[in-house]
Amino acid sequence: MTAIKDLNETGICITTNICFAAGEAIYLRIQFPSKPFQWLEFKGRVIESKAGGLLTRVEFTDLSEYHKASIQEYIKWFLSAGKGGG
Repeated sequence: MTAIKDLNETGICITTNICFAAGEAIYLRIQFPSKPFQWLEFKGRVIESKAGGLLTRVEFTDLSEYHKASIQEYIKWFLSAGKGGG
């Protein structure tokens, strides 16, 4: 279980309870609040993992058009719901 700190079409930054090695392959199952009954699976590569803050940055690999559209849709939902600040 984790929390998304930042998300875009190229990658994600999440909180983690362990430190991953840079370059390590990682698989993520994500459930967006805008679609609470749907899980999406993403493949990625760890860019950086910080033990102190327990943040892990992941670059998506093999991202399908469906996954890109799902991310775009979630970001629009997030911003329209007033959750994006500003």
